[in-house]
Order: sequence, then C-alpha cells, then structure tokens
Amino acid sequence: MSRRRFSATAGSAVVLLSLVACSQGEGQCAAPILTLSEASVSIGEQVTVSVSNAFSECTDQGGGTPVPDGPLSVVLTVGGRGYTLGVIDVGNGGRGTLVATVPTDVPTGAATMTVPDLGVMPIDLTIS
Repeated sequence: MSRRRFSATAGSAVVLLSLVACSQGEGQCAAPILTLSEASVSIGEQVTVSVSNAFSECTDQGGGTPVPDGPLSVVLTVGGRGYTLGVIDVGNGGRGTLVATVPTDVPTGAATMTVPDLGVMPIDLTIS
C-alpha cells in the first residue's frame, strides 16, 4: 500500500470513529417521564406521582447523575391556580415517587399535574 493511500485510509478511520463517538453522546439519553396512578381523583384522595429518567446529565450509556437541584416540586393546576402538592426526591436511578393528597380547597373539574423543574408536559386529570 502506498504511503498516500495509507494516509487517506487512516484519516477516514479517524473521522469515522469521531462520528461514532458523537452518535452515542447526550442525544441518546432518554427523556424524563411523568406518570400518575389515576386519571381521575376525588378531593381528599391520594394520587401517586412518579418520575423516571430524571437526570441532569447523561453519559453515552444512557445513565447519568440524578437531578442535583434536590427535590422536584409537584404542581396540580385547576382553574388557572397552582397547588404545590409536595416534592419528589430523585434517587440514583433517576426515579422518584410522591404519594400526594388532593387538597380540600381544590375546585372540581379538569386539571393538570406537572413537575416544572423536570421540563415534561403536564398530564391531564379530573378532580371530582
């Protein structure tokens, strides 16, 4: 193999390896997920709010460091008013759960549940 051909082949290999390394970066991390135990809850009843994949940084293997800001607030919004129900402590696996009681002063009707610091879409639920 000529010296020029070897240089071109080695250069191509370096570019290819760089592209492979980039494709396994932060873009491969799973998005945070918010789930509720019930789609309809009565005033005074409990609902379980869970988060998963709550990482501040991800590695190329999809793991990462749990959200470092400490607890994540859980907010129930009904009729344009927000009610903070408590906080979720995120563990090493990027998961956490809160069992929250719907306050007695919350109006009935359509509502949403969210974790603002997590950046996920709110989940619709009904308060009865």
